[in-house]
Amino acid sequence: MNFAYLTDAYPYLGCPSESAKSNTERYDHRVDSDTQRSQQASFQLLANALQGVHLETAVDSDNLTFKIENFASSFLRKGSFGSVIAYGVSSLFASLLRRIVTMKLFFDFPIFISITQVAAILIVLELTRFFKILQIQSYTLEGGREMFLPSFLHTFASYISMNAIEGASMPMFASVKCFCPIAVILFSNFISRRPIPSYSFLLLVFILCVGSSLTNIFEFMWERWSYLFGLAALTMNAASFVQLENLALNYSPLDLLYVNSFNELIFLLVADFFEDELRGAIMFFFASASVTLIVTFFFLIVFGVLTHLTLFYCIVYANSLTLSLTADVRSAIQVFIAYFFSVYVYYDIIPGISNIIGILMVLAASAALIYRNSSQQLYKTSTVFKC
Repeated sequence: MNFAYLTDAYPYLGCPSESAKSNTERYDHRVDSDTQRSQQASFQLLANALQGVHLETAVDSDNLTFKIENFASSFLRKGSFGSVIAYGVSSLFASLLRRIVTMKLFFDFPIFISITQVAAILIVLELTRFFKILQIQSYTLEGGREMFLPSFLHTFASYISMNAIEGASMPMFASVKCFCPIAVILFSNFISRRPIPSYSFLLLVFILCVGSSLTNIFEFMWERWSYLFGLAALTMNAASFVQLENLALNYSPLDLLYVNSFNELIFLLVADFFEDELRGAIMFFFASASVTLIVTFFFLIVFGVLTHLTLFYCIVYANSLTLSLTADVRSAIQVFIAYFFSVYVYYDIIPGISNIIGILMVLAASAALIYRNSSQQLYKTSTVFKC
């Protein structure tokens, strides 16, 4: 504001002169003009701001699907381990919670647990498709046919593992299943025609497998069903991992997860037709459900869904061998984590010298494999082990 108008209008206190009145009228007119222009400028700035917000919102709306769809991918690929660490952590919690639900809370319905996890995956993916948050290919008979064998093998292996409770009902089951990485190497050579790695690399893998096996042995015994089911589970897991890795060349992780979940749900419903677990689980909930069971079961489903998700990201962005090695490391670490929290949740026997030697072998072999970082040993480009 120009203060000269004030001095002209009011040269002294009292009544203004005629010239002062005319100056005051000119000043008032000018003030009104300035106020009007200021208001117009303010409205224009506000309109531009709202237009900018609208444009920014429109751009964000257009890019919302892209941002959300790529959030998990960018998160799982960043860092030194990415999807491998995510898979290891989620599968660790899922395994411990499954043991608590089954052995401590006596909810022994593995098919129902698997059906609930797969159904939760499909519900989440269908909702994201419906609201156009994620772009996922629709389920087709061709895609289902391509995923039929790996889905069947993975479902059957998971069913055997859940019934064995990873060694609680079959003492040697978990120890035998720890040799899955060696089976993955053999299947990769047979199915994908990849060369056998060097002897030094095979030695590190073998040491890791033996160490993980020792960590899971608390009482050695000759129980043939443990060996037979353990061998069957590791064979089916290895074959399914290698086949999924080959399919990952043409499908995204979410597409693989979507089709696999549909196939698994069909297989599990067929299995429940013979086992009749759905009715038993529902009756158990109505008769013996507690707040502890409901909360633990909820987190079991959450971490089960995350395990399925990170498994496919690990296969796509790492490879099947890295996935199987991660499962062995997780299997060894979870024994001691479970022991430190609660012995009776996991085993009734305190870990001994052989278990400690086993975990040390696992950690040493894992560190050596990471240090090697060989591009010729782990077969393909990955954020874990530049392979």
